[in-house]
Amino acid sequence: MMWLLVFLVVLIVALLATRAIIALGIADSPDEARKLHKEITPTSGGIGIMIAVVIGVVIVGLQGVLTVTQSVMALVLLSLAGGILGLLDDIYVLGAKLKLLVMLAIVSGFAIFGARIETLEIAPQLTLNLGPILGGLGTVLWLLVLVNTVNFMDGANGMAIGCAAIGLLGLCGLILLHNRAAQVALHFAVLGWIGAAACSGFLYWNAAKGRVFAGDAGALFVGLFCGTFGVLAVVAGVSAFSVALCFLPMLVDVIITIILRLRRRENILTPHSHHAYQGAIRHGASHLRMSSMYWLLTLICCAAALFALAIGGAAPLWIFALMVGVLCCHYWMIFADIRAKSHS
Repeated sequence: MMWLLVFLVVLIVALLATRAIIALGIADSPDEARKLHKEITPTSGGIGIMIAVVIGVVIVGLQGVLTVTQSVMALVLLSLAGGILGLLDDIYVLGAKLKLLVMLAIVSGFAIFGARIETLEIAPQLTLNLGPILGGLGTVLWLLVLVNTVNFMDGANGMAIGCAAIGLLGLCGLILLHNRAAQVALHFAVLGWIGAAACSGFLYWNAAKGRVFAGDAGALFVGLFCGTFGVLAVVAGVSAFSVALCFLPMLVDVIITIILRLRRRENILTPHSHHAYQGAIRHGASHLRMSSMYWLLTLICCAAALFALAIGGAAPLWIFALMVGVLCCHYWMIFADIRAKSHS
């Protein structure tokens, strides 16, 4: 009952806070080819997500549901730092290199003061002992990849934030399922619950009609929140492959797009509109249709992650590899359809 009450309170706070952000009038103009909207639209709605998460963490902390450890504080503070960086970019349009350098400092801070993945279980009897240096570098790489993935995928109404909400619920389920067998601290799971509730409140204004965008404020905050929460899950004993599965549809889309851009010798730091979902929308698919497809794929991957964890053994590795193959084939079909429509 307490968890349901927390979810409702955080959702309502996010809903109201996002509506207040709309009134502030921070605007995103359709002034670049990569942008899919055609009218000036309020942005930085992710501030509503940030406010709701902070209030949710305070509530569960005061109620004793969440033990506010150093890692939890690092997760919240560094996610907020990412959100503030994103807000500055929404207002002043920071350069890509400057954003990357500041983000590198932020994620390095989490690897130093929060948590890092020092052991990586590949399969039973096959565990890599990374140690603090390699583990820290790996943690930084994971965080950079995921935060940029959420940012890159935040180009259609509800796309990235909806996938993130489902992924956070998936991580919450993984921690709870693992806890049943290994007595992992339950207080980690409530973080995913709070994050998903905050994202859901924002989606009321964004998913259907795009009345407000999350902006870089929302994308960077949510990306860091998901990434750092994933690190805590792995440190708590959940398979890294199961954690990655919860965000796999976005990750595979971004990785395929980067590979294709590198083949064309393009600068991957420059803005673009070459993702599968962007091409589909340009050729007639609606924002909601494409977002719903990615939500469904993310839900399937989360279910696969839970199934793999329940089976145990090497199942997380093999199911992860299977889903990567399936998603690669799926996106290849989308790109093939886009090429066919472009030449018709």
